[in-house]
Amino acid sequence: MRTWHSIVTVMQKSQIGLCLTTLGLVAAGCGGGGPSGPQSKFTVTWAERSRELNGPTAAKSFRLVVRGGKRNGADYIFIGNRPKGADQIAKEYTVQNNWLLSPTTIYIEFYADYNGYGALVAYGSSPILPTDTGITMPSINMASVVSRVVVAPQSVDPTKSKDIIFTPYNSNNEIVPVSYGSAVWYTSDESILAFNHGKAVPKGISGHVSVTAKVNDVASAYMVIPVQPPVAVLGVSAGQTVKIGTLTALSQIARSGLGDVISLSPSDVTWISLTPTVLNFAADGRANGIAVGTAQVKISYINPDGSVFVSAPMDVDVAL
Repeated sequence: MRTWHSIVTVMQKSQIGLCLTTLGLVAAGCGGGGPSGPQSKFTVTWAERSRELNGPTAAKSFRLVVRGGKRNGADYIFIGNRPKGADQIAKEYTVQNNWLLSPTTIYIEFYADYNGYGALVAYGSSPILPTDTGITMPSINMASVVSRVVVAPQSVDPTKSKDIIFTPYNSNNEIVPVSYGSAVWYTSDESILAFNHGKAVPKGISGHVSVTAKVNDVASAYMVIPVQPPVAVLGVSAGQTVKIGTLTALSQIARSGLGDVISLSPSDVTWISLTPTVLNFAADGRANGIAVGTAQVKISYINPDGSVFVSAPMDVDVAL
């Protein structure tokens, strides 16, 4: 559970009915009356997406319920949307004639889409306690429903920006559908690949970078991403031999549509053995000889546009 702390808010009953501070919601401009009576004012501050922040960057809307918060005892329910855009934005909301007379509970839910729709991405609740001098609300513990994040194997064209594919999951291993801009990204080398509001921005240089995505403070494992032009020619190098019991990195041939050599490591491609009783592959792409003989091997590579390029089979000998 991720805890975002809110400050304790104290309000005079003679001035205002409710003032809220919590994750993504901060007190501002509280107080004052209007033509129709006391007002409840609160400001929703939506954190800038794709940066390190205390807030559910995956959320586009919230649903707030104050149990029995109205004069007639009905629940106070409000749904607010994040203003469209990626930058941090503060927006004030005002509700007339709400008055809190007895202890109650505030419930807050954040959603991945507008108007309280889409996946639930964070939630929390807190008691609200009226006193002789005002109303206090302690800090709210917000729990993110995202329990793990996975970055998919992929590549980036050095000349084109793109959204890096990632998938958040909840504790039941179900996908939490959030937008690309919901992730905070880290890259090991910004001279090759940087991020702008969640979008990968290459610098025109080929190479490899390690990236990780963080959604609601839950970070993925590091994924090495090749920043290379699209592959037009791909194949397993001929004449290779693997010894039984020895993990061996096989070599491959990759060229762009212009005929330029593309430098790929064994982990950039998926190795496939068509003869697994003779040879198979470890998780890092190295070949493992099982029995003396000849195995047929092919490889696949995910181009920057998401298309999968598969090579023709090639023989690889396995010897003692």
